[in-house]
Amino acid sequence: MAHTHRHEHTTTGRIDERRRLVWALLFTSVILVVEVIGGLVSGSLALISDAGHMLVDSLALLLSYVAMRLAARPATDRFTYGLRRVEILAAFINGVTLLVVCGVIAYEGVQRLMHPVRIDTPLMLAVASVGIAANIASALLLRGARTLNARSAFLHVLGDLFSSAGIVVAGLAMLLWDLPWLDPALSIAIAVVVLVSAYRLTREATGILLEAAPEGADAGAIRASLLAFPWVADVHDLHLWTIASNLPALSCHVIVRNGDAPAGDAALAALAAALREEFGIAHATIQIETQEYNGGDNPCVNC
Repeated sequence: MAHTHRHEHTTTGRIDERRRLVWALLFTSVILVVEVIGGLVSGSLALISDAGHMLVDSLALLLSYVAMRLAARPATDRFTYGLRRVEILAAFINGVTLLVVCGVIAYEGVQRLMHPVRIDTPLMLAVASVGIAANIASALLLRGARTLNARSAFLHVLGDLFSSAGIVVAGLAMLLWDLPWLDPALSIAIAVVVLVSAYRLTREATGILLEAAPEGADAGAIRASLLAFPWVADVHDLHLWTIASNLPALSCHVIVRNGDAPAGDAALAALAAALREEFGIAHATIQIETQEYNGGDNPCVNC
């Protein structure tokens, strides 16, 4: 059995993302404190609810940062891939948390539709404006995140930004046209938008945790590509999964035709190059077998 892979060294990028997470966490924590104080003073349920959202998001950002720190640790004899999968677990937790938060926002929105509350609108607008500024800064910091974990943190911040913007719009409408129902209506709309993104995030993280084939990967196409080599007789026991963000992996058994195949290393290099260039799979474990090989003491039956 031969093993071939090429690790993409993105240490600088990961350190940069960790720094961005720290700044985003700082901004979100400041907004949390400001909204709690502003909500208590103004009597705004919207601000109090958004402060709860900020609390959840602050914890999510903290979890994302811790997960990225753990993911950067080297592999050990027990954790042979290192702790890179931790970031996927954190993304899953963040996604589920977002789903719960969306449900709470929608519920509170319905309650406020049925029981409108009069609040200090000018103070609410001032606090929400501060929230918008800080959320824009956080969103710009996390924009273009590459890892699934950092993307989940970006979605949290984006949800906060929409929520603060909705509060400002609702506050202006209440000042100009006395439309108290607009605040809860916008809250429900925001919840629906965030819900869609949270569902996609949770589904992707769940697929990785369950070792499903990467998005867009076609096992049939990969098998056909390997069979296109004239000296490959068969491909079996083909498995596809994702180790962590942007790190798909593959393992398979390749039966070569007697006398036609290149020397072991050359055959392995050709197969690995095809997987890397055609499908972007740089981490591949390939077992090369002859047509006479029957698996030894443990034949590969019904792989």
